[in-house]
Amino acid sequence: MSIPIAFIICTEPGRLEGQSLMLAESIRKFCGELKNTPIYSFHPRVGEPILKQTQQAFEALQVTHQQIPINREFHKYYLANKPLVCAYAEQNVDAEILVFLDSDKCFFLSQKDFYCQ
Repeated sequence: MSIPIAFIICTEPGRLEGQSLMLAESIRKFCGELKNTPIYSFHPRVGEPILKQTQQAFEALQVTHQQIPINREFHKYYLANKPLVCAYAEQNVDAEILVFLDSDKCFFLSQKDFYCQ
C-alpha cells in the first residue's frame, strides 16, 4: 500500500551529514501534520559511509538511510546526485508524492504558531 508522501534527501560524508541531520530534526519538530512523514536519505556515490553517530541519529529520527551507488556514471559531478536519486526513489519508494529537499534546508516554527498553541 502506497504512502501519501515521502521526503527524499541526499546525505554524504562531511558537511551534508550535519545539514541532513538538522533538516530531519526540523521536519520531526516543526512540520505539524507532516512531522511523521517518512524520510529517505540516500548516499548515491561509492565512498566512505556516513559517521556512525549520524547513522544512529537518523535511526532515532526514523530516517531510512541507504548507501547505494546510484551515481556511477557522473561520480565526480555531485549535482547529478539530485536527479539520479529522484529517479531511483520514483522507482523504489512507494509514495504518491515524493518531495526532494536539499540538505541545507530546514523548517522553523513561526512566532504566530508558537503563541497559538
